[in-house]
Amino acid sequence: MKTASRQTRNIRIIVALIPVALAVSAVVVYELASMQKGETIISGSVIVVADNYNATSFYTPAGANIYISGNFSAQIASGPNTGATGTIRVLIVNDTYYEQYVTVGSLPSNYFYDSGDVPGGSFNVNLPANTPCWIVYWDNDPYSMIIASTVKLHWIEP
Repeated sequence: MKTASRQTRNIRIIVALIPVALAVSAVVVYELASMQKGETIISGSVIVVADNYNATSFYTPAGANIYISGNFSAQIASGPNTGATGTIRVLIVNDTYYEQYVTVGSLPSNYFYDSGDVPGGSFNVNLPANTPCWIVYWDNDPYSMIIASTVKLHWIEP
């Protein structure tokens, strides 16, 4: 996987050896730390569907299942559209381009801040090998912005 050089500081790679039956598998953890809106951390480009989309794209490794887990603790900046509900989702697009998403947090319509912590959430999705995927952070209030979040991508190599 290629990573933009200016963003290398945002990725920590941890490799551990775990015995599984008679085989040894490497568990590779990519940690996306302090993902800023509009940045691409892993290879691929930002998918701009609207101003409030931010995406990272990758392929799952050959012969492996991917386990996506993590949490977000984001700050938001809200604008005048205080009637909306800010929903933060992780969108997974598989090889048939069927969209699957997990809602990891939501701000009720009466929760708006100039800045503040978004309630943390967690999620996990198992995907087959060689699946083209996008992880999308989506805040559906166009007047607010996710400033930072953290996500970890785990996969077990065969």
